[in-house]
Amino acid sequence: LRRTLILFLLACFRAHEPPPATAAQSLGLGAETQISGVVFEFETRVLLPNVALTLHVQDRASIEVSTNAKGGWDAMVPDGVPFTPQLAINGYLPARHATFVVGAGSEQQPGHLAKPGRLDLQAVPLSVFDEMATSLAGTPLRRDACLIVDTVTVAQVYAMASFADFIPLRPHGEPGVQMRLEPDPGVDPIYFNEDVRPDRSLSQTTVDGGVLWLNVPPGTYTITGEQDDPSLEVVPRQVDCRAGELVNLNPPMGAGTVSYTHLTLPTNRE
Repeated sequence: LRRTLILFLLACFRAHEPPPATAAQSLGLGAETQISGVVFEFETRVLLPNVALTLHVQDRASIEVSTNAKGGWDAMVPDGVPFTPQLAINGYLPARHATFVVGAGSEQQPGHLAKPGRLDLQAVPLSVFDEMATSLAGTPLRRDACLIVDTVTVAQVYAMASFADFIPLRPHGEPGVQMRLEPDPGVDPIYFNEDVRPDRSLSQTTVDGGVLWLNVPPGTYTITGEQDDPSLEVVPRQVDCRAGELVNLNPPMGAGTVSYTHLTLPTNRE
């Protein structure tokens, strides 16, 4: 059953994979903003050099990017136009991320990316998902739905200046947060326990911070939540749920928590 889950995600993802864009097609019109980050491996946090990623730009040609020898990447994206990063790396689960928007005037738009230099993307090894899938095997994945995974991080993650600051932070999840999708698709969240395993008995996040939704109907959703600490707020993220695909909102750009004090700083506002 675990292998079936993996093969299902791989097969469905490839069915939706768009043709590569040429360099000319990748150029946006009008003002652009440079975004950058790293691609890193889940759990080990090792940076992945020379791997490809795609930026799906709304109503534009996709932008194809590769990481450099140190695992870093950068790209120019059009201001005010939503874009969604996607990873497709051999040996790792193919996955989309949240949908973002950058540039002056986009501050009030869903998915505003206040830190365009911190778009670090997490790659989950197939072997790791194979191990985790034991807890999911009781629910067959539907081909007409998607799987959404998020990591609800502590506010400290949003305040970090670089990925190097994130590497030693273990654990990095914010416990006690109840997550939801808006609009409500009628799918209950499943939270990860402290051993980084999906646990259907849990009703809120643990110090792992992980949460997932199985068999979500295709559509556009906002991931958000509530917790009891009055000094914190959950940063909402918008996702594009497509049939047969995995959406992975990893740190630092998942729907984590941020302090209200941090929110009042214009240069750091998430």
